[in-house]
Amino acid sequence: MPRYRSSSLYFAPHDAKSAMENAASNAPVFISAFYTACSEVAERFGSNNAPDVATINRLLEKLRIGYVIDPPELRLREAVDVVPVHPTNLLEHAHEKFRNAVERSEQLLRENKGEEAVNHIWWLLESVSTAFAGLTVNARVIEGDYFNAVVKDIQHAPGASTLGTVARWLVLLQAYLSGPDQGGIRHGRQLHLEGLQPHDAVLFCNLTRSYISYLLAEYERLTSATA
Repeated sequence: MPRYRSSSLYFAPHDAKSAMENAASNAPVFISAFYTACSEVAERFGSNNAPDVATINRLLEKLRIGYVIDPPELRLREAVDVVPVHPTNLLEHAHEKFRNAVERSEQLLRENKGEEAVNHIWWLLESVSTAFAGLTVNARVIEGDYFNAVVKDIQHAPGASTLGTVARWLVLLQAYLSGPDQGGIRHGRQLHLEGLQPHDAVLFCNLTRSYISYLLAEYERLTSATA
């Protein structure tokens, strides 16, 4: 299919989603293209800006897609011995990503690139939140495979909890950061609005950092209880 650049950043997420949905009818080609794109992003902008092979393989296994990326090849899952991923490994990897994201966001803030700093660390928060899929929170098994679905499912877990309250705050914060007439960090901003002020960017980065730290601790608590 021919490829066209999006006319603006505002339309880019929708254009990308449509292109990916069209390509998804051929799973091996889609996985290969996605892996190639992630590799190029990591090479150009740093490894924290794209999921690595281990993350992609965990998603493929979770969604029961019968392929495993074994660079430079894509193999049928039943043809390889897949090593199970334990929660401790996930946590170690997440904590390393967290440290790197914090350092990078602080550097971007010093360079007066507030919107990029917020985007950088918020991407990690969304990635961390998806790790809760499949866990049991207050007798409810959390479902979904992307941020909105997972966080909203946590909200609806029975019984009052700090995690449920945090999930509600995250939905509100993501809505603000996404809105073109509000934060406009993720999907573009209306032309008549100013960008983030430096102290706004510091606020959002600090909030996001606190939420990631809490989510990692809560994930560790929940997985330790079921180990």
